[in-house]
Amino acid sequence: MKRLLICTVGGSPTPLVRTIIHEPWPSRVVFVCSVGSRATLDEILAGVEEQTGGQALFDHAVCEVSNHEDLTGCIRELERGLNAEVESWLAQESAEIVADLTGGTKVMSAALVMVGRRWDCTFRYIGGLARSKGGLGVVEDSAEKVYQCANPMDELGYAAIEDALALSTQASYSAATGVLRKAGKRVGDGPTRKSIAALAFLTDLFARRDRFDFSGAFGELSRFPKYRDIFPTVLEKSCVEGLWASEPMWKKGLEALKTGGLSLPLIEELLANADRRVIEGRYDDAVARFYRATEAMAQFRLAD
Repeated sequence: MKRLLICTVGGSPTPLVRTIIHEPWPSRVVFVCSVGSRATLDEILAGVEEQTGGQALFDHAVCEVSNHEDLTGCIRELERGLNAEVESWLAQESAEIVADLTGGTKVMSAALVMVGRRWDCTFRYIGGLARSKGGLGVVEDSAEKVYQCANPMDELGYAAIEDALALSTQASYSAATGVLRKAGKRVGDGPTRKSIAALAFLTDLFARRDRFDFSGAFGELSRFPKYRDIFPTVLEKSCVEGLWASEPMWKKGLEALKTGGLSLPLIEELLANADRRVIEGRYDDAVARFYRATEAMAQFRLAD
């Protein structure tokens, strides 16, 4: 397994030495430094060589931030300095990324987390069993302890939910469903997986409706009671309850489709579908739907 370690660097070399020699050793290290903390690099490399007898062999590079107290500036510079390398690293087989936020200023650590929230990575922090100043100061040497966790954005499903909501806003319901189902396979069992499954149920309903699959959508509605209690907010509950309350409309539209007849709900659905195509920028499809809706209204009035 090839491992890329990205770590913020402060004035103390000890925690960085500890994270580098934490087995398995990294294949490459990118040190995120400020102008002042760059001088710590020599101490870090010397400490690693001393601790491992020169056996920890790795490439290294430096990503320097110009102002270690400017959060926005740090984020921009880390994006420019790290994203391309991270993408190329993850494109390799059997490669992983560890982001260590122990060193550097709080701003540098926060910037690394914010930039890394979209990476497929593990976050690491070097804490300690004993600290100076009565437990409130820095970790004492030889008392370090490694803490690490999966990327919380993936573990809690935040990234997938953000993407799915953005896609749904653009009426891309099938794509939103795909994002959520993929995320559901990555998170562990528990409330997060259930919430993602419930949202995927909703976006899939809209996707079926969007492609005029009323039969499939109406069939999916029978699964609604399974998800009724998962939606936590009043807004989400009202959305789902509204779908459930519209069951007669779905059934009426389905029956009209089966008989080949027209109904006002179907014409309204066609107009709404045209509006969603406008949101997507698919104006030719929107015009075709508006045209058909106008024609269908004339046919409906004639039949009536």
